[in-house]
Amino acid sequence: MEGSSTCKVIFGSLTSPVYKQRGICIVTAINAVACKNFGAVKDVVEAYPYADVAGMRYTKPGTSYACQRDRSMPGTAILNTPTLDLYVDNPVVATLITQYGIGESIENNPYARNSVQYSQDLHHVNGLREDTEERRLHHFHSALTNLKDKLNEQKFDNVQHVLFPLGIGRRGRIDAKWLAYYLPSIFTFNQELEGRTVYIVAGEKLFSSLDEKHKGDMVISNLLGPLRKLEIVNNFVKADEENRDTCGADREEVECRYLSMYSHA
Repeated sequence: MEGSSTCKVIFGSLTSPVYKQRGICIVTAINAVACKNFGAVKDVVEAYPYADVAGMRYTKPGTSYACQRDRSMPGTAILNTPTLDLYVDNPVVATLITQYGIGESIENNPYARNSVQYSQDLHHVNGLREDTEERRLHHFHSALTNLKDKLNEQKFDNVQHVLFPLGIGRRGRIDAKWLAYYLPSIFTFNQELEGRTVYIVAGEKLFSSLDEKHKGDMVISNLLGPLRKLEIVNNFVKADEENRDTCGADREEVECRYLSMYSHA
């Protein structure tokens, strides 16, 4: 069974209590070496502590990044499920490793270029050298493929909804690169995923302001077209209630909070 033909947009925040249930996979994206979380990813980890990938890394002495043993592999997806009874009814959280270094790519990151010049850690230097805009996009594609393969494993059969924050992979930026390359990758992921619904979660005010914000940029205005054509879902159907219609029961709808949410690497 294939996924639905198009993704859906839903207004709200990934940390909204409505998503604290089984049958949901919340997707975030981070880098390979940080030992703490930033921005909205920090909010997700605070809501779901079992999903703290960066926080489980040990810092290399004398640096601000992880030791080589604990560095993640760019282009992979790490899926964490609740293990303690306290979180047993919570969602799966998928962490995509979409870049090697912290912050901007090597082209736009003087700190990373300085590290390449002076660091004695050859593994780290090589990682930073390859941490280009092009490689980050490649890692995003690969991480989505890895996520798809893992969700198709039997142990994740109960996952029916996959939620991506708007701007994922670009640290929350909805720019020309995200619209032209990252968003189509999510569309492809949706088409290839079996039997799930994919949502793009966005703040209502942010989503509504995109046209106005970019009205002078014809390139971005045109690229916004596919995003604008997506169905907007005002209410989220609880995953464990989704099939009640087949039994003659009404679906239970839960109102979403209108909070903005971004994914920062």
